[in-house]
Amino acid sequence: MEELQARVASLSSHRDSNWEVLHQRLRELEQQDFDSAAITDLATSTSQEISRLREENRVMLRCAKELKVIIEESLDLF
Repeated sequence: MEELQARVASLSSHRDSNWEVLHQRLRELEQQDFDSAAITDLATSTSQEISRLREENRVMLRCAKELKVIIEESLDLF
């Protein structure tokens, strides 16, 4: 009977240890999920900013070309 009680106690201890490991892994996964969401948000923001800067670059290039034409026309008048 004592041997059975010792075995039950050992199994209970092992089960408790497994639960602790499981809970620790769960906390790690939750942190990774949070980190992943933050990285995804950062990547999305970065992509949007790159798109905005590309559009701004296109507009500035167009304006520079228009300004070049104006300057060339002005120089032709002299």
